[in-house]
Amino acid sequence: MYEKFAELADSELDMALDKLPSDPLEKFALFAEVTRALDYSAVFQAALENSGQLSRPDFDLLLWGWNAAMSHLLTPIRSAGLPLYKSTKDTRQFAMNLLHKFGQSVLLRRASAMLRSGFLHAQNTTEGLTVRLADGAKDQFLDDLEFDSFAKIHNQLQKQNVRFYRGWQLFENDDYPSVQEVPGYFLGRTTQRPLEKYKSENIDELMLPLVHPWDSGRGMMMGYGALPEVDNHFLAEAAEIVAQARDEAGLHPDAKLGNITGADLSAIITFVTAVHMKHVRFALLAMNAFPEISIPQSLTIWGPLNELEDSIVDYSRIHRDRVRHALDAIVLRPEEAFQLRNVTFPFLPLLLSVGNGLILRPVSSLVRNPFIAARTLFEWRHPNSSHWISEPREEWLRSEVYALFQGTRYQRVNGNVKIRRDHKVLTDVDAAVYDRLTGQLALFQLKWQDYFTNDVRELRSKARNLATELDTWAEKVDAWIKLKGLPELTTALRLKLNKGERVTSVYLFGLSRSYARMHGFGFPVTSEKLAICNWPQFLRTRYEIGPRQRVFSSMFERLRNEIDAKVDSRPMPYTVQVGKVVIRFEDLWSAFGEDDV
Repeated sequence: MYEKFAELADSELDMALDKLPSDPLEKFALFAEVTRALDYSAVFQAALENSGQLSRPDFDLLLWGWNAAMSHLLTPIRSAGLPLYKSTKDTRQFAMNLLHKFGQSVLLRRASAMLRSGFLHAQNTTEGLTVRLADGAKDQFLDDLEFDSFAKIHNQLQKQNVRFYRGWQLFENDDYPSVQEVPGYFLGRTTQRPLEKYKSENIDELMLPLVHPWDSGRGMMMGYGALPEVDNHFLAEAAEIVAQARDEAGLHPDAKLGNITGADLSAIITFVTAVHMKHVRFALLAMNAFPEISIPQSLTIWGPLNELEDSIVDYSRIHRDRVRHALDAIVLRPEEAFQLRNVTFPFLPLLLSVGNGLILRPVSSLVRNPFIAARTLFEWRHPNSSHWISEPREEWLRSEVYALFQGTRYQRVNGNVKIRRDHKVLTDVDAAVYDRLTGQLALFQLKWQDYFTNDVRELRSKARNLATELDTWAEKVDAWIKLKGLPELTTALRLKLNKGERVTSVYLFGLSRSYARMHGFGFPVTSEKLAICNWPQFLRTRYEIGPRQRVFSSMFERLRNEIDAKVDSRPMPYTVQVGKVVIRFEDLWSAFGEDDV
């Protein structure tokens, strides 16, 4: 059956390619319209979904089709200017259909891979083909849902009127020195938002007088002026968003990326994100104030790259070389677009070069973490350089773990500790925390894999590696402890125990930054000596366990019980037609928790 889906995918791709012009300038003009279609769909996706014009699966297909559109249509322009034409309802519909056709090809190719790996099952029916997720496949979403679960807790704790949570007394992180040695159970938070002073409560009132119609000669578009207060507002908003995106992508500010750092990249991504956000806000205001303006045509803008560079340098006072190198790092070049033909995850760079000094600025890039595209570009250009990004991660994650076990009750082991047998390194312990009150000791294996892909083979490979590595680690550590004993473990970890203190019990934790429960991919962690979790799950468990006498054993037991948790979801059926073949995907898309179907 997977071969049939692969054939259908090829058929859809061929049909899409047949619709493309052969002339390079016409290709680029069509690409501009495809970009406009995606930008409009991204900005108004919620409204279009509520009105029944664009379902959630439809929008996903547009995103999946975007890669193929770029790879086949983004051609370098050697002359000055851009070959654009007026956007009409017909040209936009053609662009949408093309994106959807490309996306449908990606869907079928992914379905073929999932069928081959056993994630999906398909059967013939009188109507065509029906496809369903295999038993247990929904468990792949368990770790994703933990991010939402912890976000709800985090938002609750940030409320000024909340002073206690599950036995914790909340305090501001800036006040940590004042409570570090004080008896009690404290949980830090940051309710103060230093960037708030740069935001304007009346931002729309400031912006509306600046916007005006602009006759491009190819349709009525939008123009607007500048105001420092407006720029400050969106930079403040973007800085908060980008900081979170940077952490999710695992890019440490100190990471060395050739001739720039993670901090340089974050700063420039913040400026470009702010430009995009401001442009979208102006468009929303113009839509009501100036009905003659074509919003679908106005969302995608272009301009000289050197002007964007100048504006960032003038505003930030960052050295021009750093700005230039960081901008270059996030711009997709036309000659690189061909590499997207086999990339199925949505690739949405903040800036697109057209080869003549001009760039397109697609606002649809705001729907994805901007560091994903930046990371992908960097790895294309610098093969075998992943260690540059991963090098700071272990210490970064270790420091976050240790932040949850502060105060005089706990002793934290500095750095990574090698466990040796017969003078040979057997394995290592990435983090260790000793509870002076109970004698319980927590040992951690820390993992920070990247899962910015939906390639089935790659995901299964990552899942297999993670499960194998965690099981092997737990087996080696447990065997070493049984052989050497707890006193020898105390020495190996360089624990400094007071008189009368001793390690009474050991608990092993496998902590992955993003994904930990690999049984949904067919590779469960089998060690009963190990509690596995991802980072938001660990945070949630720590917060919910609260201040109790036996912290590590309680966390271990709860995490062990959550390994086989079930996903609460509601299927969102979706039907596609390929030629005369009707395919119904029963539950490839689902709504979770409070999401609307």
